[in-house]
Formats: sequence, structure tokens, C-alpha cells
Amino acid sequence: MRTLTKLSALAILAASAIACGGDGGEVEQRECGPGTYLVDGQCEVDESNCGAGSILNDEGQCEPTGEICGENTTYDAGQGRCVPNIGIQCAEGTIEVDGECVPEDAVECAEGTVVANNQCVPADDICGDGTEPDNQDRCRPTDEVCGEGTSFDVATRTCVPTSLLSCGAGTIQIDGTCRLRAGVVADLAATATLNLDEAGETPIDLVSGEALVFTGNIDAPELSEGEYVQDLDTLLINGTPGQWIRVAIHANGMPEPGFVFMEEVAEPANPEAEEPPAPFSRTSDAGAGLDFSREIVIPNEGVYALNVGPIAQLLELAGPAGGEDWGYVGSIELIDAPTPTAVEFPQDAISGDVRHLTENFYEVSGVAEGDQFVFFLNQVPSDAQAEVQIWTDATTLAETITIDGGVFIMNAPAESFFLLVDRVYSDGPATAYNAQPNSSQTIDGEASITETITLAAGEYITISQWNGAEANLSASISAGGEALVESSALRPRTATSGTRALQWFAFEETEVTVTFENTSEDALEGVVVGIAVASAIDLGEVAPGAAPTLSRALPAETQSYLTFETTELINWTIALQGNIVADFELIATDGSLITEAVNTALFRAGELAVGRFLLKVTPADTVPANTAVQFEVSTVFEQSLFDVAVNSPSENNIVATTTSTITVPQSCQRVGSIEVYVTTNQGTWQDELTLKLTSPASQTVRLFTPSSTTSSPLDRTFPTLHTPVDSMDVFVGQNAPGDWTLEVEYTWSNSGRTLPEWRLTIDCVE
Repeated sequence: MRTLTKLSALAILAASAIACGGDGGEVEQRECGPGTYLVDGQCEVDESNCGAGSILNDEGQCEPTGEICGENTTYDAGQGRCVPNIGIQCAEGTIEVDGECVPEDAVECAEGTVVANNQCVPADDICGDGTEPDNQDRCRPTDEVCGEGTSFDVATRTCVPTSLLSCGAGTIQIDGTCRLRAGVVADLAATATLNLDEAGETPIDLVSGEALVFTGNIDAPELSEGEYVQDLDTLLINGTPGQWIRVAIHANGMPEPGFVFMEEVAEPANPEAEEPPAPFSRTSDAGAGLDFSREIVIPNEGVYALNVGPIAQLLELAGPAGGEDWGYVGSIELIDAPTPTAVEFPQDAISGDVRHLTENFYEVSGVAEGDQFVFFLNQVPSDAQAEVQIWTDATTLAETITIDGGVFIMNAPAESFFLLVDRVYSDGPATAYNAQPNSSQTIDGEASITETITLAAGEYITISQWNGAEANLSASISAGGEALVESSALRPRTATSGTRALQWFAFEETEVTVTFENTSEDALEGVVVGIAVASAIDLGEVAPGAAPTLSRALPAETQSYLTFETTELINWTIALQGNIVADFELIATDGSLITEAVNTALFRAGELAVGRFLLKVTPADTVPANTAVQFEVSTVFEQSLFDVAVNSPSENNIVATTTSTITVPQSCQRVGSIEVYVTTNQGTWQDELTLKLTSPASQTVRLFTPSSTTSSPLDRTFPTLHTPVDSMDVFVGQNAPGDWTLEVEYTWSNSGRTLPEWRLTIDCVE
């Protein structure tokens, strides 16, 4: 800018030199530009150049006159525009009231309403008992309507637990109400009795019913021994086991304040030989924003430090930071212990959110001292470091268990006790938990557990096991002395692979025997056996385009049973909404398998007659409740045959032939396109193998002929992924109904060969 100013000044001086004589002589005759004329040697504006509706002002500029402004407006020289005259012009039949046009006639309001600002609004007495008008002319519950521990939430217009109250932006929840944040922080800071920047090292005793309000500032980091050191403020308090306290922290300039509440633990006498004890600690949650509060239960007698600072630095997620305006205001207070929720184990589950401590307090009864319970977590708080505390009584902590994974084990310290679910801290939304307790038992070496159960028609049974030693058990479901399903190695239900559950569906009332056997010689302690009986999900009658929804979720990697009924003969496809991948098996009411498909999002069920069917679904991931099961008419016929035995010759170089036939129904009229998938088992010599497909019209096409000495399995899809020896186009347009035969020629003499699967897929056209 300075360079540009100099250039402008030089330009002005150059223009002056042209107008004046350089040697002090007479002034040259000046020439004036268009719209100006010379007066006493100066160029002045010609007034006649101002356009219609404008005149020359005292500063030699043309400005509009009032004539250019429309009716009821006047030119405002200060704003340089036409502005309305004072007052407004209202249309016929209206009058001006407080700057607004309202009907000229008086407003008549119906019963229960009154006139306000010439409008009808509810009268105060229109609200019923327990409600009152709000500032939006609506009736809202009074504070007395919501029960103890709850408050009216304006956002949802319901009474909700105080911990769930949703306050809007710029507000803070205080005593179950939403208040403007700026006012709360200012009011709270005004009542502070302690500045943590000046706090001493003497612990403070908290007084019941009196909140200790404190302020402070996190200063900029200081350099010490070549490194910047984070400033933190500390408040020391004396703690007693079983005390419930609430800590709150509010930003008063700091970007995101937080705290770590930690037990002061003495160093061991010999630090090199002894591990220092792990101190109890609780941290404000990451991402909480400008305001945060949480409840804490003191576990031990001793001194506790409340360390206040920016949360990112407390969690060591960022380098040292601070400043002159990094202020905060906070409070710490004793609160009454909440009323615990009464539960009985093992029948009652526990569930909630680890962030809501006062709602995670349980009183357990109906147990014996020493009883062991294994909790399977159906919902894990994956975004939190969660713990379960076992309290013998209100002031004695017996055990702390870290929730890590899907199982935790506890022993009852007495016939009744308290259980508390809490988090050290959380950093995301997945903080809910749901845990089901189970009683455990011991199975002696080479001993078994047996139970007999009667299943009604349409019910299915699921059995599973768990033990701390992660040992496998032999298990079976049998009837009439014959095994219906069995496993010699039923893995613990938390195993990452293998058989973790056995299931069986009863098409008619059946008495079944469930057996778990410890085949080792050693006793196995802490065994939990699971036996669950449930009814299949009934989807009712289905027609083309039907999409009934699931009444409950389908667990991942677990068989679930669905029943449905057809009313007409149709070639069907079935899919789970959202293209969910699963294994499907379609079963007739007599228990026979109709068709199956593995790892697919679209199940081609084939042509189904009128009747009732059972659909077994094993999804890769959990399928939520209310997911639609979609039934559509299919133009595709698809069927697979499995484990087709291959007749190997008794001698080398002698051809043996095996045939396998798939019958296409009459509903598939003609072949639009065709596909054949064939796979062989390990050790099949491809130079000894020939595959042919013959249609119902006796048209034969060679798919594969000896071409390699490879002994790896054959896995081919003709003609879409692999080119057959002969073209399959000869099948297109042929009549589809009838027998389609795969012929397998094999010359290698080896018994026990099978064709694991071959599949025929036809796109049917009219």
C-alpha cells in the first residue's frame, strides 16, 4: 500500500507540471473535461448535467430530489435512498396497531381463548390440572406432575429421568431444568468460595447439602528442563467408602474443560520390588463439550485429588496448552445414594447405560453366599472402559470386575448385596449394556448333565455351554434314544469359530433329551449350560410382493426359524431387506429339505406349492427386529444337488459313468439363459474327467474334457465364468420343463469320489 500511495502522488505532481509553466511564466490555458466549464481558472461542474429529478448539492455532486421517490416515501440523503414515510399504509379493512396491520373489526375468540395482540390464544384456565401455559401458548405439565428424579423435557414434551433431560444449544441442565448457559456460568462463578489457582495441599471435608463451588484458570505451559509442562489445578478432598458425590465442570473461556478424579495412593516401601497399587480413578468423558458432570462413588477411605484441565491434555491426546482466558468454574458435592433397583439372580437381567450411574445401582437378593454367576453381555459398552463393583453393604466394596468382552464372572459375597455398573471414562456413543446372569456348576470327569424337555409343534430348542477353562463338551439333542443333532466338540459360546450351539425344530410335539458330557478325566468347574426354547417367527400368509417384518432380531451366526404359508403355486425368491447375506434352508412340514443356499443375499426358493413351509436363516451379522422379509416372483429356476457319488472304475483307463438329474417344473416354460456350476473334491485328476449336460430335448453339450494333469478340485461356472467345450447357446429357446442330466465320465480308479455340488440355473421366459 505504501508503494501504491507514492505512485499516486507522483501522478498528481506530473499533472500539475503540465498545467503550469515550468519557468515561472504565465499560466497556460486550462482545458476542462466534459460536463464542466472554466470559472476563474478553475473547472466547475455544469449544473445542467444533473439528470431529471436531481440537483447539484453544496459539494458539487448531483443528488436526487424528492420527485423521484414514490408515494408515501421520501429521499433520505444520509442513506442515499428512498425510505417509507413515518407509519405504514395498511390495506382497506385493516388498521395499524404497534407497527402491524390488523383487522379493523374486533377479533372474536371462542370459549377458552382470549385476545392477545389482536389474535386468539389459549386462556390460562384452558389448561387442566397439573398443567400450565408455556411461552408458546401451549399447555405443559407443571413441575409437580413429574415424579422424583424426573423432569419435564421440553424437547420431547415428556417426563424423563433427570440424567436424560435434553437441553438445547446454549443451555445447561440445572436441577432438572434447562437454563441459559451464560447466565448459569456467571451466577455459579459469583458464588465460588475457592480459587483452585490458590488452593492449598490440605484435603477438604465435603459437607452434606453444601456444594463447594470453585474457579480457576489453566495458564499457558511453562518451559522446564527443555520441555513445556501442562498447567493443571488440583483440589484435595477426604473420602469415605460409600459416599456418592457429583462433580461438575463448566467452561468459562477454556475450549473443553475436564477432570480426573483419582485416589492418592502411597508409594510402596520398595518401589523396585513391589508394584504400586492401581489407584481408583474416574475421568470426564471425551467430547463432552463446554459442560460436564458425573456421579462418583468413593470406594476406599483416603484422600482423593480432583485434577482440572483441558480434557485433550488430561487424556494425553494433545500437547500442553493454556492461556490467560482459559477459565473454568466447577462444583463438587455430596449427594444421597439413589434407591437401588431390586433384582434376583439368575432370572433378572441388568441393563442400562454406563454413563447414568444413579440408574445402574442394583440390590441383589435370593442368592447364597459363594454362588457363582456368569454374565453374558448381549450388549457391550464398547466405547467405554466399564467396571462392575460388588458391594457387600453400602460402605464395603468387595470386588471390582472389568467388563472386557462378552462375559464376566462374579461370586455372591452374601445372601444380599449391591451391584454397581460404572465407567472409568467413555469416548463415544456405544455405552449401553445388557447382561444376563447364569448359574454355574461343576461336571465331574467322564460325567454328564441331562435334562428332558417337551417341545410343542412349531417350537425349537437351542443348547450351548460356557466354562472358564474354554474346554469343549460333547453334547446332543435326542429323542427315543436316537440323536437328532450332536457334536463331539461343542465349543464355549464365546468361541470365535466352530460349533457353539445345537438346534432342533419340532414339527410336532416331541419329548427331547439334552445331554452335556465332560469326556475328560478331570472335573470341570464353572460350567454354564444354556437351554432355550422358542417359537419360530410366523410371517403368516405371503403373496407376491409381500414383505412381512421380523418380530425379533436374528442373532449373528445362529440358526433362526421362520414359518410362512403360500396361497398359490409360484416360483419364489426370498430376501432380507437391505441385501443381508445369510445361509438359507427351506424345509417342508415333514422335515425334508426342499432347497438351500449358502452365503447369499437373494435366496431362490424355487416353485412352491400351496402350503406351509419352514425357513431356516443363519445370517452373517445380527439382523435387527422389524427387518422386512421380501417375497417376490422369480423368473429364475435354480436347484443344486450335493455329494453326488462318482462311480470310479475298478481299473485304470476304463471309463465309468455317473449321471445326476435335476427336474425343471412346468412353470419354467422356455430357456432364456442357462448356467451350470460344477465343483469336484480334492484329489480329482482333471485329465481323467469329462462333463456333459443333456437337456429334456436330448440335446447334449460337452462342458469339460480332459485338459490338465492337475489334481486340484474343479470349480467352474459355465458359460458365464468359464467357456465350455461346446457352445451352450443351443439350449436357448428350448422347452425348459423336464429332466436335465449331468453326465460325469471318470477313468481314474479310486473309490470314494463325490461331486460336492452341481447347480443348474435357468432364466425362464414365456
